[in-house]
Amino acid sequence: LATSLFIRAYAGYFARHKPSAGTSIGALLDNLFAGGKQVFAQTEAIEARLDGILAELGTPAPAIAANLAIVTLMALLALVHSL
Repeated sequence: LATSLFIRAYAGYFARHKPSAGTSIGALLDNLFAGGKQVFAQTEAIEARLDGILAELGTPAPAIAANLAIVTLMALLALVHSL
């Protein structure tokens, strides 16, 4: 979830700062570093948004059935791999 919020911040920056066809590699790199600097400056806001989303969701219930299914699948894979 946090990764998607940071990717959206980068995508938003690059959507607003599209390079033109004749842009040099140096200018592209400068734009890339400026995007990283701007997204880094938004880190606290992104973390606050993430905390808000996680607070809305509450504490997740334990997924015993899902855990059992994964352990069974991993055991099956180990069995097949040992053949």
